[in-house]
Amino acid sequence: MRTGSHFRHAAGPELPAVARILGEAFREAEKTRAQAAPTPRDRTFSGLHRVLLERAAEAGHVLVDHAGTAAAAFLPPGRPSEPATLRENVDRALAQSRAGAPAIELSGIWEGCWSLEIIGVTPKAQHRGLGSELLRFGLRTIAREHRDAFVSVETSDPRSVPFFLRHGFVLLETCHTADVPVTWSLLSGPVFEERGEESDPAVAPSTAPRQEAPIPAAVPEDEKAA
Repeated sequence: MRTGSHFRHAAGPELPAVARILGEAFREAEKTRAQAAPTPRDRTFSGLHRVLLERAAEAGHVLVDHAGTAAAAFLPPGRPSEPATLRENVDRALAQSRAGAPAIELSGIWEGCWSLEIIGVTPKAQHRGLGSELLRFGLRTIAREHRDAFVSVETSDPRSVPFFLRHGFVLLETCHTADVPVTWSLLSGPVFEERGEESDPAVAPSTAPRQEAPIPAAVPEDEKAA
């Protein structure tokens, strides 16, 4: 089994335990949602984690720390793209965003990227930098195997956006839909590393969240993130 300084890959019979880690990490959010409107999804949240983890273990990466207090799952691109084409599309999307131009169709970009599906730290282990270490370990793991890979993440928690920006992600798209929480889509990849992109919300001015969903200036490093 492959290991890092604090983290390792998990698969097979370990997945139920990893699902429990994530369930504990997101427990308070689940309680709040269930109290507001209980649904079958709330009652089977751990089961859904297991389905996601099974997919990631088969085709991507499921990562945990040795103490069993943090976990993350990455999925590979749904439709792999040629690295040069993907870079060109990302360049164009960022240029239009900075210029305040209408957003281009981004589905091709997201389909060509790895995806951070979930990352979480149990409450007792938060505020120790563990979430940051796990995220960096996951990004390095993918970069070693796929040098030109991009990694995307989507979140509806405004507290998570500064966390990802601090770790080299760039805000590429904000989705506002009636009666649905605002969703922020961010991207990390070799283009940003090579150019030293600033981890600043202003990098994508045309997609900055509206006033009804402000992004705080900071978020504890180990908040559950996605």
